Amino acid sequence: MFARLLLVLVLACSASAQAQVPVPDLITITTRSTGTMLASSVASRELGLPEEHFDYELLITSSVSRQMVADDPLWFYVEGSGSITLTANGVTRTFRNPYGWAYVGGMFASNVPYGGTTELFRHNLYNGYLDGYHTVSWPAGRFPGEQGLSNQAWTFEGDRVGEVWFNILIGGERAGWIAGTANHFELAISAVPEPSRVALLGAGLVLAAFAHRRRRVPH
Repeated sequence: MFARLLLVLVLACSASAQAQVPVPDLITITTRSTGTMLASSVASRELGLPEEHFDYELLITSSVSRQMVADDPLWFYVEGSGSITLTANGVTRTFRNPYGWAYVGGMFASNVPYGGTTELFRHNLYNGYLDGYHTVSWPAGRFPGEQGLSNQAWTFEGDRVGEVWFNILIGGERAGWIAGTANHFELAISAVPEPSRVALLGAGLVLAAFAHRRRRVPH
């Protein structure tokens, strides 16, 4: 009797999820680095940054629908959402497009075919005000995870292990830049399941727990 009830509830949850407007899975990329940065004179004025080298912390987060990612799992550059948070000289500034969109990208690459000895991951973001990238590199063949857009999180340490370059756009034109090198870099890639899948999974877990408890209750 209980098994039949469980099946009916699961089917009902499934039908309810399918009736909703589907929300595509999201791929979220987060990169964070600390190191030393330099800004052009225009960027220094615009962002209130020191005119000489200064310590920085940069956090970039971007999300994109999995359906928009190209067939190649190692590269994409499409419209999504993203934010840039820069901490420098004791002040934290967060930059987002007021309309919520951005062009974001993720790319694994290697410079070995061109005579180099390293591989890299590049996190690109354009939000109408800042346009550039956040990059981490490692010795070829030494990446500890998967070179793809799968769930993973890694930390990299070393002299000049990371690189930052962003142009500042004013009126759609490049007016300045910020650039830096990192000695600490964090990379995280995660997939966020659509709400209907989460609800269905939650319902299944609750019912399974109830069934397990029911079997343990003595009659």
